Amino acid sequence: MSVPKFKIGVSGSMLTDDQETLAKAKVIGEEIAKNNCILLYGAGLGFPKYSAKGALAKGGTVVGISPAQNINDHANSFNFVPLFGEVTIFTGLGLHARDVVFVRSSDAVIFIGGGEGSLLEFTVSYRLNKVIGLLLGSGGITDHLEEIKSWFYKKPGVNPVIVKSKDPKELVQKVLEKLTI
Repeated sequence: MSVPKFKIGVSGSMLTDDQETLAKAKVIGEEIAKNNCILLYGAGLGFPKYSAKGALAKGGTVVGISPAQNINDHANSFNFVPLFGEVTIFTGLGLHARDVVFVRSSDAVIFIGGGEGSLLEFTVSYRLNKVIGLLLGSGGITDHLEEIKSWFYKKPGVNPVIVKSKDPKELVQKVLEKLTI
């Protein structure tokens, strides 16, 4: 019997031109693939898409969780194009409901930059006790999530594991260590 692969979601800024962080996002994807894990992302743009490209370049499996109903809606309503080689699941749920499907389908979620969509994904990840990875120095809400979580109501049974690093390779390794405990 084979061991199931971990599914690691990548959340983050869709609209960005930060070349340094885009390169780090790609490394995160490469590391996810090298460690025989499946990369999930919102089937959109930016940091998550660069992670997906990195995973595919290393022969990894990528699953895009689309907010659209079908490929035409994906391209025309959201202006997204699936990557060659990715498996795309069309939820038809729109952006924010798709975020819940994305997080619930992931064993861990890594955050790179991000805005309100990533904040929603962080909140859902937090409440579901997911392993959460923060790429420090990537901007957006990721650099504020430690502070933001301090504002959350302390609910019994809610105690997610949060790891962080400025180094993308180290971050993936920290996430994997927490998943295997």
